[in-house]
Amino acid sequence: MTTGSDPWTRFWDGVQELRVALNRSTAVNVNASHLRTSAQSSVQTYFRELRPELATLVEDPAVLNDLDDHLQALLRLSQGANLRTSYVRVVREIVRKQAVMSGLREIGIGATAAKRLVHARGMTDTESRVHTTIDRMLPATARSYQQAIADLSDPGRVSFRGTAVELRETLREVLDHLAPDAAVESDVGFEFEKDRRAPTMRQKASFVLRSRGLSQASRKGPQDAVALVEGLTASLVRSAYERGSGATHSAPDRGSVQRLKMWIETVLSELLEV
Repeated sequence: MTTGSDPWTRFWDGVQELRVALNRSTAVNVNASHLRTSAQSSVQTYFRELRPELATLVEDPAVLNDLDDHLQALLRLSQGANLRTSYVRVVREIVRKQAVMSGLREIGIGATAAKRLVHARGMTDTESRVHTTIDRMLPATARSYQQAIADLSDPGRVSFRGTAVELRETLREVLDHLAPDAAVESDVGFEFEKDRRAPTMRQKASFVLRSRGLSQASRKGPQDAVALVEGLTASLVRSAYERGSGATHSAPDRGSVQRLKMWIETVLSELLEV
C-alpha cells in the first residue's frame, strides 16, 4: 500500500492495488497471505484514519454506513480462505463509491473552510439570526448563505460570480420552502405575471406576508425590497425560474454583490421574522 500520503490517498490507492492483484490472480480461493494482509490494511486505514475524517465532512450518515458495510465484508473475507470472486465483488462495490465519496468530501472541505473564514471574521447580528433560522429549515441553503458571507469576507477573492449565485439561491430556496408553487397558484385571485409560467419571487414573498395577515401597506416594504433585488441583479434573480443568470456571465464585483446581499437580507429578515 502507498505510504507517506494522506489517509484518503492511501486508502484508495490500496483498494486499487488490491483490485488489480485480485484480477491477476487465477486462484479459486484467496489463500495468499499478502492479499489478505493487503485487504486488512485497507480496512484498518479506512476505519482508523479515514472514517473519522469523513464523519466530519459528509453529512449523510447513510452514505458512510453503506461504505462501512462493504469494508466490514472485506474484513470478514480476509479472515479465512474465501472465494476470489467474493473478494472481487466486494472490492468492486467499494471502488464504485469513490466518485460519490470524493464529491461529498470536497463539499465538506469547502464548507469547513467557509466556517473558518466566517468564524475568523464573525457574523453580524443580522447574518447570525438569518443563518440560524435558515439552518433549522434548510441546512444546505444555510451553507450557501454562509459560503457567500465567507466569499465576501475573503480579501484575496477576485471573482464573485459564484457568490452572487449562492445569494440568489438562498433567497429562491427560502421562498420555495415558504411558498411552494402549488400553494401560491391555488391562492384566491392568483394570476401569472405576463410571460411567466410559475409564480415570481415577488408573488411568493407577497403570499408569505399575506398569509400572516399583514396589510397591503405592511407588505409593501418587503415587496419593494424584492423588486430592488431583481433590479440590482438584472436577470440574476428574475431568471432563476427560467434560463439562468446573466450575472453568472458578467462576473459582478464585490461592491455589487455586497449590495445584493444587503437587500436579500432585508427580504429574508422580514420573511423569516428575525
